[in-house]
Amino acid sequence: MRRKGWLVTTNICGRLYLTAEAIAEFTRRAEAGEFSKIHVTPTRAKGGVL
Repeated sequence: MRRKGWLVTTNICGRLYLTAEAIAEFTRRAEAGEFSKIHVTPTRAKGGVL
């Protein structure tokens, strides 16, 4: 999530931390449906198990 730019982290002594503001911003964006995708069910090959 961080590498996609969805979360903003703070580097302290080589460790990544999330701030309260970053969590609140992510929650707001998630509730707004910004990260939603249409679910696509994979098709099954005819004839049973592969």
